[in-house]
Parts: sequence; C-alpha cells; structure tokens
Amino acid sequence: MTLRMTEVPAWDGKGTIRTTLDHALFRTWFADRAREIEAANQTVFVNATEGGVFIDHFHQLPLAEVERRFLDKAESFNATAMLDEHYQQAPRVTAEKLDAILQDRRNRITNFRAFCAQLITQVDRILEEGELPQLLKAYQRSTAMIGAYIEPVPLVVGICESAINEINKRQIETADQQYRNAREMYQLLHKSCDLIFDAL
Repeated sequence: MTLRMTEVPAWDGKGTIRTTLDHALFRTWFADRAREIEAANQTVFVNATEGGVFIDHFHQLPLAEVERRFLDKAESFNATAMLDEHYQQAPRVTAEKLDAILQDRRNRITNFRAFCAQLITQVDRILEEGELPQLLKAYQRSTAMIGAYIEPVPLVVGICESAINEINKRQIETADQQYRNAREMYQLLHKSCDLIFDAL
C-alpha cells in the first residue's frame, strides 16, 4: 500500500512538514471543530506537541507554558476523569448516520470538483480567446460563487493550502499571469477533491 503524502505547515510556523493525507485530513477536522466551538463559547484550544503540524484556531505552545498558564497548582487535574466524562456525554452515532454523512460529503466534493473543472475551462477560454465581455461575465459569476462551494468542504483547501499560499505570494505583472495563477489554484483544488474522495 502506497501512502499519499502532502505538505502541511509546521508546528512552529517555520516552513512545512510532510505527512500522510489521512493526518492532513485530521488536522483540518480539528481546526474546523476548534473554530466552531471557539466561536460558540470562547474555549481555548492548545497544541502542545512541540513538533508536528501547526493547527489553525489552536494556540501552539510548549507543554511547560501550558502548565504555567492554564493549570492551577492548587487544584488537582485528572485528565482521565475529564476525558471519561466527555466521552459519556458524547452523542452516539449509528452506522446508518455515518453512511449518510459520508455520502453527503462525497456529493459536496463531487459538486466542488465539477465547479473547479468549470473554472479551469473558463480560464482556458479567456487565455485562448482574450478577455471577451461574455467570457469575463461568466467567469466573474463563477468566481463569486466559489465561497459557497468551498465552505461545506474545507478539507479540500486544507490539503493544498501551502501550495495555494505560495501561488498567492507571487508577483503579478500581467492579466495573463493572474489567470494562469488562478488556473493553477483551481487545478490544485480539483486534485484535492480526488484525493479526499479516494480517502472517503
């Protein structure tokens, strides 16, 4: 079995590290849940691994710093009891429910993949035929919708975010370069859809 590898940001924010696609998906899942919970009740999430990956919406802190900042020396701290309590309160999910969730994710990824293919085709036509008004109008309509397609499938962006960030750092001197950069990003997103679909 060949492991699919990808690049993700490193824990200390300096460069990237290589990891498996599965672990990259876990990273994005944790970041998404932290964002949702943090917005709802201001919970603080900490990544104290002192190595490995950088996780968005987490504070990347050394373990000693976590102990200094967050643990009250006067109180006992029983991690096992805390985890057991949360486990008991967690809702149980049936196999049927998991199947339904997975099918929903597959459908959303399939739709986004088709949308990326549409964007690539539109950019190719603009590069080949020029910035004709009807081509630009169709392309602008599509790009205005990209947020709605991405929001339900954040894992797609998570897999290729490092590469997309590098593309966005490039200096753009011509409209042609801008379209080629956009096309490259859409291709990355399209490929990420395939990788996630395979993992599901």
